[in-house]
Amino acid sequence: MRRWWRRAAAVVVFATFPASGHAGAVAPAALWVAIGGLHTAGGLIWIGGLVMVAISGVTSPRHFSLVSTVAIPLVVVTGTIQTLELVDDLDDLTATTWGRVLLVKIAVVVVALSVAGVSRWLVVHAGGSSLWRTVVTEGLLGLGVIRVRRRGCRCRAATSPLRP
Repeated sequence: MRRWWRRAAAVVVFATFPASGHAGAVAPAALWVAIGGLHTAGGLIWIGGLVMVAISGVTSPRHFSLVSTVAIPLVVVTGTIQTLELVDDLDDLTATTWGRVLLVKIAVVVVALSVAGVSRWLVVHAGGSSLWRTVVTEGLLGLGVIRVRRRGCRCRAATSPLRP
């Protein structure tokens, strides 16, 4: 019961980024901030978990593997929902800087998910003894997605109310 404030703080942190971006400018803002918060939380759990597994040197991270099995689809689904809200049509993905940055981000995520598939196979079939390299690779790709995302934040979405 005493730890309620930690959960409340996590909700505030996960909602801060989406509320300050496109999600806060699209109606209904609360819905889009919640979706953005879930997207942010899923990404942080996935990438943060990879960093923790890499640093700790755990050779059989089954618990993290199960958590990431939920976090990764959460990131993909919420990202897809956000994209469909922010673009008028799919041509905006190649016609705008924001769309092109998003396509780069998607490409990096696809590669990271391929590496994640190898990691998952190693955990299930090989016991994770050679897992460290794939975890580090997946983590670096995930950090690359965050870097691309930071670049994408400087661009305006195709249908953003913030667009000139």
